[in-house]
Amino acid sequence: QELDLKALEESLEELATKIKQRVSPEVLSKVESVKSMIIDLIPRLSDLRSCDEQVFIVRQMALSYLPETLENYLNLPKAYARFHPVREGKTSREILIDQLGLLENEIMQITENLNRNDTQKMLAHGQFLEERFQKPELF
Repeated sequence: QELDLKALEESLEELATKIKQRVSPEVLSKVESVKSMIIDLIPRLSDLRSCDEQVFIVRQMALSYLPETLENYLNLPKAYARFHPVREGKTSREILIDQLGLLENEIMQITENLNRNDTQKMLAHGQFLEERFQKPELF
């Protein structure tokens, strides 16, 4: 499990290095954001046995969704991708930024769900401690 998580992180780092000189600063910023959020979640993946769907989504983002999104964009000629409108007046670069935003929003949602679950566990444990150790009042 630990090796698998390390491989995910290395794969993301490789991807970011590979595209650094090939995309605009705005695209690179979005990729770095998605990459950082995934890497922040990686240590928590081993604790998510009950949240298999979230683990699957994070792994797929790291190994498939993000790399394929970038590969599809990088296969286009640079000038075409930056200047030629392809859908609803948007260029391929603008569409890529939108797609990266979707990935970013999904990772934020997964992070929020994990934080909420951890908070609920903490509150439940606090309630247990209060019930276990709180002294009854003698009035």
